[in-house]
Amino acid sequence: MPQHPRIISEARAANLYRVEVTDLVPPLPPAPVVTPATFNATLPLLNNQLLGTLVATGAPTTWTITGGNAAGFFAIDNTGNVSVTAAGVAGITATTYNLTVTATNTGGTSSGAAVTINIT
Repeated sequence: MPQHPRIISEARAANLYRVEVTDLVPPLPPAPVVTPATFNATLPLLNNQLLGTLVATGAPTTWTITGGNAAGFFAIDNTGNVSVTAAGVAGITATTYNLTVTATNTGGTSSGAAVTINIT
């Protein structure tokens, strides 16, 4: 809830006022810093197969794949675990996939990093 400045003393004769201003909005926590990662896997893949776990500073509470996953081959959970989806089981071929992931913390601050997935 926003707070408003309040006058804590007043000297009307001299028209002097002392105003105490409190922080109106608490500062946001710093954005998480995600460590870029490379994961390797060999075909055939399984549905929900864990490929690797991402790490970040700043206590992220949510992770999202924000790029490189148009076909929906990969998923990420709120602990940074990257896995294969059912679509991935059916469609992934032996190649390199480049994803962008974003970690967000409780303050809503976020940052992204590159994730490379090599499939052989």
